[in-house]
Amino acid sequence: MKLWSLGGGPGHLPYAVYDYLRDGLNRRLADYLVRALARHRPGVRAARVLEAGAGPGSASSVLRERGLRAATLDLDGEACRVARRRDPALWVVRGDLYALPFAAGAFDLVWSSSTIEHFADPDPIFAEMVRVTAPGGLVFVGAPLRSGPLEALARVPPAAVGEWVGRRTSCVELAARLARHGVEPLEDRVYFFRFFVGVLGRVPRRGRARG
Repeated sequence: MKLWSLGGGPGHLPYAVYDYLRDGLNRRLADYLVRALARHRPGVRAARVLEAGAGPGSASSVLRERGLRAATLDLDGEACRVARRRDPALWVVRGDLYALPFAAGAFDLVWSSSTIEHFADPDPIFAEMVRVTAPGGLVFVGAPLRSGPLEALARVPPAAVGEWVGRRTSCVELAARLARHGVEPLEDRVYFFRFFVGVLGRVPRRGRARG
């Protein structure tokens, strides 16, 4: 199944409803990331930001509208085509989360929401996110909250629903994963009616992050 779509994908009514709800989530999340950059990376103008595992990348479009240099990456070619049709000005890249096609330190903020829960071993993805973040830059990772509303939904048949939700997590677990890669956790937030939890961290200014 395509994890970025629901109810038949673009052109179907259930997907349109889902996309409307997701747009509200993405706008609030984008506003949070803009504020986080202002708090923790002051003085950087037109920050370079990457959404890793973006699906159709609507949150990245909001960040672009806010004046940031936004890039969005996904492996799914259809998701990339949807993103390009919706926002021709957005930098859309088709690529692999396990081997991000960017130079080390290319971005001021690398972030991902509702993606890492679908991978059995997300640690290499964390390592790649850290690698392409500039020294002193920020990493944000969000995933479904354990004990949140999606916990019950993930247990409802058919199994595809559970696959769509993915593995649930906690603030402590996300912070620990970031710390294993040398990232200093700065703050956490529970968002979208407690469906998701996210942790924001800073990449060290000197030395290499631990892989």
